[in-house]
Amino acid sequence: MFNLFKRRKKKRKDAEKEKLEKPGDDRTELEPVEEKPNGAPTEEELATIKRKSSEELCGIEPGMDPEEIRKILAKLFRRHNRAASSLNEELRVEAEIMLDAIVDVRSRYLK
Repeated sequence: MFNLFKRRKKKRKDAEKEKLEKPGDDRTELEPVEEKPNGAPTEEELATIKRKSSEELCGIEPGMDPEEIRKILAKLFRRHNRAASSLNEELRVEAEIMLDAIVDVRSRYLK
């Protein structure tokens, strides 16, 4: 019975040695963290977003079928409605701008 525990202990030590000896597994150097997580837009990108029209922001082109517009707006709404409750302030601001644009396009093209 005690022999069994000795074998287990030996196997565990061997496994730990293998983990330590793996080449290329050097975790002493840390990679730099991105300044803007989750793809949040920069200040310049937010300024250009605010200058665009609602149709440009939503990707609506003249002559599109109302059903196509409805699908595009539904997809954009799902994406940006989730981002509106984000803890990241930049994402929230962009989401609010996009949600306003979606409402504007819906009121113009879908009645």
